[in-house]
Amino acid sequence: MTLVYKRNFMRPHTDAPWYVPSDEFTAWIKTNYVDTGKCTKWREMSYDDSSKLTMTLESIWSDDVSVDTLTSLPEWQLALEQEIQHNTDWGIILVSQGVED
Repeated sequence: MTLVYKRNFMRPHTDAPWYVPSDEFTAWIKTNYVDTGKCTKWREMSYDDSSKLTMTLESIWSDDVSVDTLTSLPEWQLALEQEIQHNTDWGIILVSQGVED
């Protein structure tokens, strides 16, 4: 069984760049979760419509990964702070997030 975690964002215009995690955070996710099979899809982006103003990030985690534990780790918290700051600076809004049924 797996957990599908999605987050939807909206930006004010297409010149506002979507947040891209740091190389360090991406390497940490790859080493600890992707390479170990605990994450089979990470931050796969898709646009919700042709305007490219709204998009969805989808990650798939094995059911032995606790989302609450993962998101409380210092590495995750730092990346989240950076993402929130980037999104605030560019007027990007988190519309929804959560585990898909």
